[in-house]
Amino acid sequence: MKKFDRAAARQEFLWAGYEDWTGLWEAVWWIQTEYPEMTGAPAREAARGVLSELLNEGLVYVCLLDEDTGREKPIPAEKARRILARDESWNAPDSVKGQLRYVTTEAGAKPFFKPAEAQS
Repeated sequence: MKKFDRAAARQEFLWAGYEDWTGLWEAVWWIQTEYPEMTGAPAREAARGVLSELLNEGLVYVCLLDEDTGREKPIPAEKARRILARDESWNAPDSVKGQLRYVTTEAGAKPFFKPAEAQS
């Protein structure tokens, strides 16, 4: 049985949130793929823990996304914490409107980029 690697999950979630609006349910799916023994509630709890940390550190924000229009509505951090605490928030959506997604902030993306070398 492969032990859950919180640091690897943090890095994966940050990268996914940098590349695109990432659904909360997609974080659960990643955990279930990497750790097949973690299904259902354990996978959701692991994803919730990691994303809650990232939110608290200002490395991601949570938003509602209308996939048809690409419009997002950021959710204030305090409200996002309450949303992350609800089990139903982690279910895959049945509509393209109002999907719960997360996005990596500029601060969260910094580790992926090295400063340009000084020109001589």
